[in-house]
Amino acid sequence: GSYFSIGCWITYVNSWIGTIAGFLIMMVMMILEYALYLNSQIFSLPAVQLGWNFTRDVANMGFVLGIIVIAFATILRSQSYGVKQLITRLIVAAVMVNLSLSVAGVFMDIAGIPTQFFMDKIGGTVGGPTAMSQSLAAAFNIQNIETINNNFNNGSLGVGGKISTMLASVFFSVIFSFVILITLIALTSMFLHRFIILAILIILMPLAILAWVFPIIRGNWNKWLSKFLQWTFFAPASLFFLYLAVYTLRVQ
Repeated sequence: GSYFSIGCWITYVNSWIGTIAGFLIMMVMMILEYALYLNSQIFSLPAVQLGWNFTRDVANMGFVLGIIVIAFATILRSQSYGVKQLITRLIVAAVMVNLSLSVAGVFMDIAGIPTQFFMDKIGGTVGGPTAMSQSLAAAFNIQNIETINNNFNNGSLGVGGKISTMLASVFFSVIFSFVILITLIALTSMFLHRFIILAILIILMPLAILAWVFPIIRGNWNKWLSKFLQWTFFAPASLFFLYLAVYTLRVQ
């Protein structure tokens, strides 16, 4: 009887751990969902629109300067700044600068398709704006409770073995809860960071395209492009692994 009472108490404690962990996970996931919403609204931000218009105008003035540089380079017969090397880039860049906001939007939309797909998969059959958070919290809580019940009902173990296994399950539930929370908090902070970084990169895009024209500053374009692609496709890549984690919890 005493062993049964201990088993019930362990099950009760683990149930509370699962409930509290599930609640905290749901809260963090709700913040994550809000961060994902912010990431989808980057182009509608007044600061992005205003900043991009300003840098576009600066880049257009830079093309005028570029023509002057090409003219002087031609006179000085510089191979680095010769007309043949730069005139094509200058024409292409002049067009791309004025279309850069739309081009960036295309890349964001391409990344948004798998992002939304994995968001729907994580949400599962749960509907509403907090589907992801409810789904992950429920999967985690159910897994905790079932683990304890399976250990308690394991006939191959003695009473002492059952208690020891259940205590180990509680211990690992706490560790697992902590790891999940830290991971989700880190992921949420990275999505908030992505929102800020992409907003800045989109604002600076016309200047980055201008830098592509001139060899001496072309490295800035390469840096900009690398960062833009990295943070644009960070969303679907990270949600893919989050979906794998949720799927693993569901099937166990």
